[in-house]
Amino acid sequence: MSHRRLSRASRRASAQEDRALARPRCLSLVYGKSEDLLPNGPYPLPAHLLDAAAVILALDALGSPLLPKRALRGLGPDGVLCLALLAALHDVGKATTGFASRAAASWSRMWAGTPPSAIGATRGHTGPGQASALLEEWPLRMAASDQPLTGTEVEELRQFIGLVISAHHGRITSAMSQAAAHDELARSFDHTADWVSVRSDLAELVWQALGRPRLAPDGEDNVLSAVAACGIVPFADWVVSQTHFIEGHRRCHLPEAWDAPSAARFLASGVQAAQAELRRMGLAPLTLADLPFAQRYLFAPRGLQRSVCEQLESHVHGPGLLVVTDRTGGGKTELAQEAVQIFRRLLGQHLGVGVFLPTMATTNAQFARWVKDLMPLLGQDATVERLHSMAAFSEDADRILRDLKAADDARISAAEPGTAAIEDGGARGSFRLSAADTQKLFRLQAPLTVATIDQLLASALPGRHQPFRMAGSWGKVVVIDECHAYDVFMRVLLRTVLAWLGAFGVPVVLLSATLPRRVAREYLEAYRSGAAAREGQSPALCEERLEGLPYPGWVYYDSATDVTTSSGTVPGPTTELTLAAHAVPVTGDPRDPVARGRRLAQASAPILAPILDTADHEGGCALVIANTVTSAQMIAAALRAVAPDDCHVHLLHARLPTGQREERTARLEALFGKRDGQTPGQPERPGRAIVVATQVAEQSLDWDFDVVVSELAPLSLLLQRAGRAHRHRPADLIAARWRQWTVHVLAAVEAASNLPVEALPYPHAALLQTWHTILEDAHSSGERQWRRTLRVPDDVQDLVERAEPELSLLEEAEGVFAEALMSWWAEEDVAASRGDQMTVPIPGSGLSRPDLHRLTEADRDVDDVLTTRLGADSLRLLPVWIRDGAFHLAPQGEDPLPGAPAPGKRPSPQAVRTVIDHSIPVRRAPGWQEAVAAQAPAWFAEHPRLADVFVVPFGDTVEHSVIPGADAAPGYLPRTRAPRHTVAFSPDYGLFTAPRRAAEE
Repeated sequence: MSHRRLSRASRRASAQEDRALARPRCLSLVYGKSEDLLPNGPYPLPAHLLDAAAVILALDALGSPLLPKRALRGLGPDGVLCLALLAALHDVGKATTGFASRAAASWSRMWAGTPPSAIGATRGHTGPGQASALLEEWPLRMAASDQPLTGTEVEELRQFIGLVISAHHGRITSAMSQAAAHDELARSFDHTADWVSVRSDLAELVWQALGRPRLAPDGEDNVLSAVAACGIVPFADWVVSQTHFIEGHRRCHLPEAWDAPSAARFLASGVQAAQAELRRMGLAPLTLADLPFAQRYLFAPRGLQRSVCEQLESHVHGPGLLVVTDRTGGGKTELAQEAVQIFRRLLGQHLGVGVFLPTMATTNAQFARWVKDLMPLLGQDATVERLHSMAAFSEDADRILRDLKAADDARISAAEPGTAAIEDGGARGSFRLSAADTQKLFRLQAPLTVATIDQLLASALPGRHQPFRMAGSWGKVVVIDECHAYDVFMRVLLRTVLAWLGAFGVPVVLLSATLPRRVAREYLEAYRSGAAAREGQSPALCEERLEGLPYPGWVYYDSATDVTTSSGTVPGPTTELTLAAHAVPVTGDPRDPVARGRRLAQASAPILAPILDTADHEGGCALVIANTVTSAQMIAAALRAVAPDDCHVHLLHARLPTGQREERTARLEALFGKRDGQTPGQPERPGRAIVVATQVAEQSLDWDFDVVVSELAPLSLLLQRAGRAHRHRPADLIAARWRQWTVHVLAAVEAASNLPVEALPYPHAALLQTWHTILEDAHSSGERQWRRTLRVPDDVQDLVERAEPELSLLEEAEGVFAEALMSWWAEEDVAASRGDQMTVPIPGSGLSRPDLHRLTEADRDVDDVLTTRLGADSLRLLPVWIRDGAFHLAPQGEDPLPGAPAPGKRPSPQAVRTVIDHSIPVRRAPGWQEAVAAQAPAWFAEHPRLADVFVVPFGDTVEHSVIPGADAAPGYLPRTRAPRHTVAFSPDYGLFTAPRRAAEE
C-alpha cells in the first residue's frame, strides 16, 4: 500500500516544475544530526525529516498494527500520509539560529567568521518548531480544504501541528499563544526572513515528496488522532536517529541538491531501509498459522473451550471485551489463545498479542507456555518479548529453545543464543525470544509480549512518552490473566487502561477463576466508555448488561454493535472440593509474625502425617502456602525436623537470591508440573514430598499436588490455591487417601473468640468474611476443626460474591468485624481516590486536544510510582563476605564480586547478571536496611539495576540456626546489627527478617 502511495507521490513530484528550492545549498548545510553524534560528519536536516516519514510508510507497507488506522482518519483524507507528513515536520525547529549554533563545524560552513559562542540564542528546537507552526505560512498550504479557512480552522490546524512537534521528545506542551510563539522565536533569533524561508522550504520539500497530503485534524477523532501522532512520531524519530541506520543505510543515498524529485527518491530508498531496520529490531507484524483447536493442542476442545470455539465468532463484529471465568486448571490459557485467533481472523491477521500477569513468577511461567504453544504456528520472523524489571537477567530463554528443538528437531534446524532458526516447507525464518539490543520502550512494541501487569498499567499514569507506552497495546489482542488479583488502586489504573483500549479499538480478553461480578462490571463499563468515546457517543452505565456472570462461562461486549452477549453457564463435570478449616490459637501479640509462624508450623505437621510417616507406603505430595516469608521459613524448618530421608521439604519464596529462586522454580516445575510427554529429561514425580511456598505458588504455575495446606487468605485466593491440587492427573493415579480434593485452611485465631487475628498482607475484614463464609455451612470435624464441601464449579461464583467485604455488611456487623469493615472501607476509599488523582484523563470524560499535555505531566518516574504504589520490591540486598579486604559472593571459596569496569566503560552484562543473581529483592523499609549495609562499589551507581542494591556484609561464623524455633537452620548474621531488627541469611532458607524482640523469643 505504501509503495503505491510512494509511486503516486513520485509521479506528482515529477509532474511539477523541476526547479530546485530557493536555497538548495542552504538546505544541505542545515544539519539534523551533528558531527558530535556521528563519525562521518553532520547529517542534513532534510534527510532526517524524510527518514522519519519513511518509517511511517514502512510501517504501513509491513502492515504493522502500530498504525491505528481508525484513529488516523482524524488527521485527514489519507491518515497514513498525514502522519508521515507530521513525522517529517517534527524537527523543523532545528532550522533556527540557536540550534545551528550548537555544532561549531556545521555553523562555520554557513557563517564563516562568526563564532557560535557569539550568538546568545536559545538552543532548543521543539519550542521554536511549535512557534513556527503557529506563526508562519507553511502549515496553511497543507490544509485539506481549497477554500479559505476560518480563523478557528486555521488555529486548530496550527495548534495541532505544533502539539505533535512539541511532543516528539516525550513531553506534550500546552497550547502556545501567539505572543508566546513570537517570544520563542525571538529568543532563538529565528524570526528573521532567512530562517522563515528555510523552514518554509523544508516544509514544502517534504510535503511535495509525500505527494502533498492534506491535513484536516478536526472532528470526533481529534483527540485520538493527536494521541496516535504523539505516540508514533517519536518512535519514528528514534528509529532513524540510530547511528548505524544513518551511516550504514542512509548517508550513501544523500542527493547533491535537494528538490522535489530528489527528495521523493530519497524517501523511496528510506522506506526500504526502514522496513529492514524494523525487521532487525523484531518489530515485523506477527504471522501465525490459523489451525483448528484440535490440530494445535492434539485434543478436542472441552466445555468452555468448545463454547468459545463454536459460538464467539458469530458475535464478533468489531473490537470488544471478552470476560472468561472458569475454575483453575480448566484450560483458560488454550481458550485465550483460541480467542486471539478468532480476533485475528475477524479483525486483522496483523494483530499482535500482549499477555499480562500479576507477578514476575507467573510471567516467567506463562512466557514459556505461550512460546511453546505458539511456536508451531509461526510462519516467519517473529520476536517474543518478556517484560518485567528482571527480564533481562532471566537465563531460561535458551533452555526454552533447547526444549523446543528437542521436541521438534526436524523443523528447528539450528539454535543460537536466544534465537531459533526455523525451516517449514522450504520457508525459512527465525524466532527470537528477545531483541536484546533494542531500547526498553521499543520492546513494548514487539509483536508478542508476555509481561507483568505494571507494564500495561504504566500507560494509565502521566509520564514522559506516555502515548508511546499506549502504542504498545494498540495493535494487539490484549490478554489479562488473573484479573481478580488486583487491589483497588490497581483496579483504578486498569479501568483507565481499558477505557483507552476501548477507544483505540483494541480487543481484550480477561481471564479469572474468581472474579467478583462487581469488578467485572467495572471493567466492562470502562471499556465501553472508551469505545463510545471513539464513536462520539455518551455511554450509559452497563449495570443492566451484566446482571449475572456465568461460571464457568464468558461474556462478550462488542463495540461495533454495542451489544453484550453471555454464554450462560456452560455445563461440564462437577468436582467436590473440601475446605477443612483449622482454628490455630495464637498467644501473645497476634500480629507477631514469628509467633504466628511457629503456631502454623506446629499445626501443619499433623495434617501431613501420612506423608511424613515412612510406614505409610502411599506417601503423597503436598503444597503448603503461607502468607508471609517468615511463616514459610518457620513451617519449612518445622517440617524438615520431622521429615524422613525419602521426603524432601522444598522451600520457595521471594526472599531467596534471584538465581537460586529461578533454579528452584524450574526444578519444582519439572517435578510437579504437567506431564505431556513432550518435555525432554523431565524427572520422575517423587513418591513423597512437601513444597512450602508463599503466594508465588498460587497463580499461573501449572503444578499438581495431592493436597494443599494454606494459611487463611481471602476466599478467591484460597480457591486459586486449591487449583494447585488435582489439576491434571486422573483419579486412578492418586493414592486413595488423597482422592478427595481437599484444601486445609489454617487460621491463626484469638483463643477466646475463635476469630482470625489481624495479619498482613490481607485486610482483616476480608479474612473475617472469608472465615465466616467457610464456617457458615460447615460441620464440626474435631476440636476447632470444621469441614465444608463445595461443588466446583457450581458453587464458586456464589461463594466469591459472599466472601467479598461490602459496606452493606455494617448493618449487621458488630465488634471486631464492624471495626475491620470500617478500616477496610476507609483504606479502599483512600486508595481509590489516590488512583483517580494519579491517572491520566480518559476519552469521553471531557478530554480535548488542548488537555493532552496532562498525559505527559508528571513529577515522578512512572516506573517508580508503580513500584511504590503496587507494593513491589523496590531494592535489592546483596549478601557478601569480606576476605582479604574484598567482597565475595559466597562464605567460602573463590567467588569475588565483579570488579569495576574500565574508566569510561559501562558494567558488562555478565557482571550485572552476577550481582542480580546473588541479590535478594526486598521492599524498602528505612531503618534496618541502612543499618546493616556497607558502602556499595561506586560502579553500581553507573547501572540503573544496581543503583538500588544494598551491599550487606555477613560474618564468617556459621550460626547453628538463624530461624527461630528451628533445631538446625544454619546461616550467617550481618557484621553490623540493626538496633531493633533481626536480620540473617541462610543459604537454604534465604533472608530472614523480624522485629528483634519477636525473633529472640
